[in-house]
Amino acid sequence: PSGATGATGPAGADGADGAAGPAGATGPAGATGPSGASNVADEINDGETALAPSQNAVFDALAGKVSGPASAVDSELVLFSGTTGKLVKSSAATGIITATAGVASSVTAPSGTVVGTSDTQTLSNKRTTPRITTIASSATPTINTDNCDAVTITAQAANITSMTTNLTGTPNNFDKLIIRIKDNGSARTISWGAMFEAKGAALPTTTVASKVLTIGLIYDTVTAKWGSVATVLEA
Repeated sequence: PSGATGATGPAGADGADGAAGPAGATGPAGATGPSGASNVADEINDGETALAPSQNAVFDALAGKVSGPASAVDSELVLFSGTTGKLVKSSAATGIITATAGVASSVTAPSGTVVGTSDTQTLSNKRTTPRITTIASSATPTINTDNCDAVTITAQAANITSMTTNLTGTPNNFDKLIIRIKDNGSARTISWGAMFEAKGAALPTTTVASKVLTIGLIYDTVTAKWGSVATVLEA
């Protein structure tokens, strides 16, 4: 007969892991999460927001904007109000707008048509104040006919050696010039030079002591000279 079964021996060592099985099928997609926060300031700046942003966000977005009155008149001028550069106001100016260093002001507009620089217009009821060059005494009087319509020499103390030497300007045909000369109590000779000619009245060659001498001149572009058309000596 068989003998009794012996005691169970100790467990053997674990065998090596088997090869990994194939990956299982991908599970279904999860639910979509909530939308992220909107950049309210950017959307306000772009004028595209449809959100109801918080009050602080609105203030932040508008912090650099220009603010004006609640209403305005169509085509009314806009001016800065104050010095912040962020407030504007409507202009109440009436007349012709002028500017000094960018600051606007106004002057009263004429009731009639404004005179243009190149328009053909007929003027009436206008007074033109002559531009006058005043000289006490000079042997070669300095006269710029672009800047004056009349010259007065008040106390000539030397002979006039040339009226042409210091004569400048770009006169137009038929421009007029009046020269009035009075000496200082002694008669002085007058030399006119190449820019002057007699055109109906002789050019005077001397003053008469303490008397006012007046010469009327008209410019002639044909001869390029000032022509004397009238000479009058004080009585």
